Amino acid sequence: MLSAEPHDNADSDGEDADGFAAKLTVGSGNIFRYAVSHNNIDDGWDLYTKTDTGPIGVVTIEDSLAYNNGTLSNGGQAGNGDRNGYKLGGEDIPVNHVVRRSIAYRNGKHGFTYNSNPGTMTVSNNVSIDNAERNFNFDGGSSVFRNNISCRSGSSTNDRIIGDADSSNQFWSGSNGSRCSSYTGALGWSFALRRPPRRDLRRQSGNAVTDPAARASPLAGTFPTWRTDSAGAAASMPSPPSGCGAWSSSASTATGTAPWHCARSCSRRTGLTWTGTRRR
Repeated sequence: MLSAEPHDNADSDGEDADGFAAKLTVGSGNIFRYAVSHNNIDDGWDLYTKTDTGPIGVVTIEDSLAYNNGTLSNGGQAGNGDRNGYKLGGEDIPVNHVVRRSIAYRNGKHGFTYNSNPGTMTVSNNVSIDNAERNFNFDGGSSVFRNNISCRSGSSTNDRIIGDADSSNQFWSGSNGSRCSSYTGALGWSFALRRPPRRDLRRQSGNAVTDPAARASPLAGTFPTWRTDSAGAAASMPSPPSGCGAWSSSASTATGTAPWHCARSCSRRTGLTWTGTRRR
């Protein structure tokens, strides 16, 4: 699941409408990356398990954000909602989930919580700020914690960590660690452009990329240069993907709206331009 943004999900009892619900009977191989879950009536992520159905597959969450879960954008709340940012288990069933490089901000209960998952989860390089109860709540299990940061703008409940946690972490126990100075002010986020991976460059040219400069060049409004094939033979410019509009082309250059895979969000498909230069 890439660059998805679920928000303001709600149900009649206020207890089951999460942002992402990879729980109960989901299989293996589920990955969430660059995702933002906010203002849902229950949890941002819910990986709940129960004894009736047994363990689910391992879930990986990377480079993601959960904030203001438990409160809708219009201020509405429900007493039955759990309101966690990342709820990682249930009913003492061990599943070794992976959560890294992600942020929990001002959720209505815990930021990251094991929720009775006694497994060996990997929890690394995460930041948790000003969640209503604990920023990190792990009351059991043997999870491994590395390089996590917990910060607060006022007093609250200390983090609870049981597992393998070394000095690379800065958990909150009454005061902020030194790294919290990097996390002040209001939350701001956006989906941003990225450099297409090599497989996208190959799709653009129709051939393998052989120019090292093309592979290393970042996407900053300009599409990298490329060779059309290993012999440097010329070829026509590719057609745009559906929905990206048209662009003009010549023997050496093409300019037009950005292809879909140059953006993290489908809503950013059009409006941005790139220039590609083909050379021998």
